[in-house]
Amino acid sequence: MVGHVESSGWRPFAAGCRAIQVGLLIELIAVYCVLTSLGYVPAQRLFLGPPFSRPAVVDTYGFQLLIPVTLLLVVGAFATAYGRWRMSDLPNGTGARVVLTVAAVLATARAVVLMSCVVFLAMAGHGRGVGAEVLVFGAAIAYGCGLLAGTVAELSALPGVALVAGALPSRRLRIATGRLTVAVLLIAVVWLAVLAAGTTMYFSSRLTPGAGIAGLSPSWRSAVQLIALLLGPILTATYTWVQYRLYSAARSAVHTDPEPTD
Repeated sequence: MVGHVESSGWRPFAAGCRAIQVGLLIELIAVYCVLTSLGYVPAQRLFLGPPFSRPAVVDTYGFQLLIPVTLLLVVGAFATAYGRWRMSDLPNGTGARVVLTVAAVLATARAVVLMSCVVFLAMAGHGRGVGAEVLVFGAAIAYGCGLLAGTVAELSALPGVALVAGALPSRRLRIATGRLTVAVLLIAVVWLAVLAAGTTMYFSSRLTPGAGIAGLSPSWRSAVQLIALLLGPILTATYTWVQYRLYSAARSAVHTDPEPTD
């Protein structure tokens, strides 16, 4: 007996899973670059102490330093969007084509919005038109919209992959889909807790001078900021690993023989 790729026309789905895996790795590198640069200031204050000197390259290039990293995110986003379109090209009768197409549309919208971030940052670096701060704010809003579209796309793809796991059928793919669902829920809880803690500390310092993080010594303040930034790479790596395993399971299910049914 031959695998699903040869027997049932699942080749586009398998190719799409591979493209998404490439996109995930590219975006992981980009996110780590951003988090490393953000952690430079609190890390220097914590381990080296005063006097703090900002790197000269920041003063020279400013917001333009974010353009290469954002371009890397754009490349990863377009690879993911391409993979989602390929995944939506399914054999008839699977029941997952519509939901995976919705995920592909949202992933494409995310890639286009991230591309607009590059344009905003480039204009801010050259000081064209409106003020640079307004353009950077526009880039931040565009990134937030892209983040929302990407999150909804990933959540939309989960039931689609689950339907594919039932159509193949594949026990390994069903388990991987369940693990990713649990990971999404746990990461969402952690981020909500961090957001709640950050919001509480911010408003407490605004309402009561000396309270919250503002009341800490510079060393403790830098330590808190560094710990908060370390959560980013840990959660990002965990989520990327679970997603990567999901699409590996999907590719394996496509290339192996159908499971026997009772």
